[in-house]
Amino acid sequence: MKLNADILFHHIAQVFPAEITGYRTSELTLGRPEFYLGEKEPFRAGHLYLADGDRISRRAVVEKGSVIVCTGDIPQTSYFHSNCCFLQIRGTTDLQRIFNLLQSIYNRYDSWSEQLSSILETTASVEEMAEVAFPIFGNPILVLDSSFRLIAHAGFQSLDAIPENLDFLDTSELSLTSLDIYLKHRELKLHVREPLLLETAGVTTLSMNLFDGSEYAGSITVEYLKTQHKPGDEALIVYFARYAALAIKRNSSVISSERSILRRVFQNMINGHPIDTVHRKYLDSRKTRRKFVCALLQLNDRYAQIPAEYVCSKIESVFPQSITFENRSHIIAFIETGPLEEKDGSRAELKRRLDLLVGTMDLKIGISDPFTDPYQARMYHSQARAALENGILSQPDRSCFFFDDFALMELIINAQSDLPLELYFSDGLRRLLAHDAESSTSYLQTLRTYLNHNMNVTRTASALYIHRSTLLERLSRIQRELDEDLENPDVRLRLQILLKALELQETARRHRT
Repeated sequence: MKLNADILFHHIAQVFPAEITGYRTSELTLGRPEFYLGEKEPFRAGHLYLADGDRISRRAVVEKGSVIVCTGDIPQTSYFHSNCCFLQIRGTTDLQRIFNLLQSIYNRYDSWSEQLSSILETTASVEEMAEVAFPIFGNPILVLDSSFRLIAHAGFQSLDAIPENLDFLDTSELSLTSLDIYLKHRELKLHVREPLLLETAGVTTLSMNLFDGSEYAGSITVEYLKTQHKPGDEALIVYFARYAALAIKRNSSVISSERSILRRVFQNMINGHPIDTVHRKYLDSRKTRRKFVCALLQLNDRYAQIPAEYVCSKIESVFPQSITFENRSHIIAFIETGPLEEKDGSRAELKRRLDLLVGTMDLKIGISDPFTDPYQARMYHSQARAALENGILSQPDRSCFFFDDFALMELIINAQSDLPLELYFSDGLRRLLAHDAESSTSYLQTLRTYLNHNMNVTRTASALYIHRSTLLERLSRIQRELDEDLENPDVRLRLQILLKALELQETARRHRT
């Protein structure tokens, strides 16, 4: 393995007093050391020389990028210093001892390189690669994949603990707090191909993005908790990143599975695209159909920068059989409910697990009714959207909204079509509205409560906290103004729908103000 002047200087300075001067690059171009043979031999670029400074000819040819490890004085000419790098050692003139030290340094890094190559050719384990890299950097290392899952770490004692209520899921993602810091406070740029040295809250980190061609494949981060950053670390993390990226690629081969087919089907259905013949034949051949609900997730603005891949990964850790993807600023999850029915009922278990997600991410979630036909995904996605929108509107303090809790609300909203609500009012209902506008006693509220309690006077009086005789007198006045037959079920149904629509309209008005 080739090294650079910064790496060599770090190790030399631990044994001898030393100084580094002159021109140098961060690239790993230097092979094992050669003894300087005299002025007839040029100092070639990319070569490492060992010499007695007093014997270096001032007339020697020096190519840009050469490095000289020397004892004694060095040539003090601009020609030398603008073309080569000097690692000047004081305290010894024993060139053989220095040569042995340099050989031991190269042996160490050659061993590391051989270990990385062996791991790549056998297990391709990123975890094993991180373990052998830890002694090289002397600081904790973590490796994330493109979905921001933690796939390897070594010597890392300060990872945020996974929330206790997610322990049973055996999830390996960073906590949302960690990821928020990772992306926001460290300002990691996912398109940058060079190492990024950053400092956050007094902790220095060195990060390197991984790529598969032009696609982001993950990242490596060294956190300087044990020793300080060394100038040569940038070149070493670039070297390590090549192996890690190849290992990740080898371990993430794409398999055409039922999950990938269903994901494509669901995406096409939701976006109104046709299902191709191959996928249609595959779905039609399934003898049994899986039961799903569609969940539509909306992140709070505070977490708007969190990558969709991370959120999808988090959902799939809570619901291992789910199919998730991003669609128009929302996260969509088709959650299989069959396995949940083995618990305390699918809805109860679904709600419990969704609450775990809400506890780690600031989410609002709309959930459809269960369905088994993948071709109906678009309709159930509409249910989830309606549940989310109506839930946020009418119950903003909640996080999870099931469609069947808001089905009537959606039905009423859709029933209005393009006509204003007022065009559905009878003359009698208009008179009640006019009364309420001028009085502190609401006839509409009284009528709504009376109908909701199946016209039971006793229960209605109790619900309104008024005396029975007071209620009877008020109902008599309402009947006169309304001038409609409440014994007619069609009249009652129409009034209840209109009264519910007025209630929803008022709720929306309050939230807008």
